[in-house]
Amino acid sequence: MVGTRPDLAYSVGFLSRSLENPTREDITRVKRVFRYISGTLDLGIEYRKDFKEGILECFSDADFGGCKSTGRSTSEVVIIYAGRAISWLSQRQAMVATSTTEAEIVAVNETTICCADYAME
Repeated sequence: MVGTRPDLAYSVGFLSRSLENPTREDITRVKRVFRYISGTLDLGIEYRKDFKEGILECFSDADFGGCKSTGRSTSEVVIIYAGRAISWLSQRQAMVATSTTEAEIVAVNETTICCADYAME
């Protein structure tokens, strides 16, 4: 998932939160992800060398208070080069945002840091 399946990033991160004490509902969710994987084995990332050559695109999004137990939001970041994702992340924010705007600003900040790392390489 880390290197080739950005479509699974959020699901795996979400399911990882309950590894120590999974419920029946968690097991059902894992089975749903396995069914999705088995149905999408032929999908992959194909890069195009002439697509927006030299342009690094960075996108972000955030939910607001998506974690019911902590109230923390989740940031999603994707960095695209040659028409396809080269890096992505989906993680809970370190702080509890007090508004949707604040959650989005935190996600944009994380995106800026990730993009700056790639731009310097």
